[in-house]
Formats: sequence, C-alpha cells, structure tokens
Amino acid sequence: MKNINCSVLVPVYNPNLKVFEVMLRSLAKQTYQSFEVILVDDSDQIDITDLVKKFPQLNLRHVKNIEKLGLSKSLNYGITLSNKEFIARADCDDFYREDRLEKQISFLKENSMYDLCGTSCITVDIQGNHSHKRIIPNSNAEIKRQLHFWVPIVHSSVMFKNSFFKKYGTYSESIDCEDYELWFRAKKLGCKFYNLKQELTFLRIDRSSKFSRERYWRQMLNLKIKYFDFSFFFTSVLGILFRFLMSLLPGFLSSLFYNIFSKYR
Repeated sequence: MKNINCSVLVPVYNPNLKVFEVMLRSLAKQTYQSFEVILVDDSDQIDITDLVKKFPQLNLRHVKNIEKLGLSKSLNYGITLSNKEFIARADCDDFYREDRLEKQISFLKENSMYDLCGTSCITVDIQGNHSHKRIIPNSNAEIKRQLHFWVPIVHSSVMFKNSFFKKYGTYSESIDCEDYELWFRAKKLGCKFYNLKQELTFLRIDRSSKFSRERYWRQMLNLKIKYFDFSFFFTSVLGILFRFLMSLLPGFLSSLFYNIFSKYR
C-alpha cells in the first residue's frame, strides 16, 4: 500500500471479539484505502492476535502494552506512533459506513481552516440493531456553544489533523472524560471544529458505561466551571446546573437520564 496519509487509532481493552470483528470489517470495506490501523492493546484477559490475523488486507500495527496504561495513556501512546497527516479515532465496539474516511479526508483537505472533523451517528445496541439518529451540531460556532451543555462531538467519529496535537496538546491522563477536556482546551486555544451531517458512525451504546459513575459527572461539572465562557453565558449556566444535578443522583439514575436525554439530541 502506498501514499498512506492516515492512521486509524484504536485503543483496545478486553473487547467482545465478535463486536470487534464487525468494526475491523467496516474498516476493511472503506472506499478510501490509503490508511494504517494502530491497535494499542491494553487487554489483560482477551487475546486479539487470532482476530487480527483475519485481516491481512488491513495495514495493521498491533502494539501490545507492556504494562496497563489505561485509555488516555494508550491514546497518547498511539498518537506518538503516527507520522501521518491525519489521525482518525475508532473504537472497537463501534463500526463505520464504508465512505467515512473518504468523506472526512476530503472535507479536511478542502477546508484547511478546520482542525478536526466528526460525523453524525446512529446508535445501535449490542446486536447491532439501529436505535436512533443522534442529532449533533455541524458548525464551529454551534459546536462551541453546545459544548458548555453536553458533548456535541462523537469521539469515536473524529478525524484530526496530526497538527492538532502539536497546537492543542494530547489527552489529559488524570481524568475519565479525556475527550471533553480536550475539546474545551482546544476551544480555548482557538480550534475550529466541524461535524459532517452524514451518519457515518454507528455508535454502540453500553448501558454500563462511564456515564453511570458519579465521579464522571463530577469531573464534567468541574470542567464546565473551569472553562466557563461569558460569551455563551446562558448555555454555560444551564450546563453547570444540569451536571450538578446529575452528580447528585445515584449512578443508575444518572445513566438512565443520560440515555433518555441522548435519544432527543
């Protein structure tokens, strides 16, 4: 494979192998083929070696962590392994429409003012059945406004310019909501965001996710206070009040309300 200019970065931690295979197949079917896949493997119970061997057509780099790093450190390590123009995020439990990479690379090449590009998504259950379309903002201005209330960027749909990490830094390794902190920090430093309207990402919903942890909601609340923006005063205040109330709820209730809320976004 020649002229590779994109790395697809996938953090791996004890995945469901059948679900993971669906994701890898979606990468193998991409219409844009000038990319490599970097698997940063933090697993301590599941061996993915045999699964990786099923995809000789993919330019796969399977990197096994010597010691457990956790998500943020694994992502940062993967970033250091890429010298390509673009870095696309992918999660091993999601999957992607066959033209995802093609459309994102085309957009970023044609619109040089943007630092990253996400996509709209369709949520699916563990069996892959479609649940609903997640409505997210597209423009830079609207993404920045809504950032103070919820997370208007689907992390596993994002394609970055490699230069993004040189300008705005990498993921924080001290908190659970590493993507949310990165969006806030990048916004403050002048990053330009965009989300494609097409549903190019199929986001698998995990009912036992980090959204059920009280610590996660407290961390999000602290970020909203730290990055309070008077130019988005009303949204910033609403976002703080919402996260404060969510942080007071038991984990199962905060997860329930989040899932209900997400259906109407």
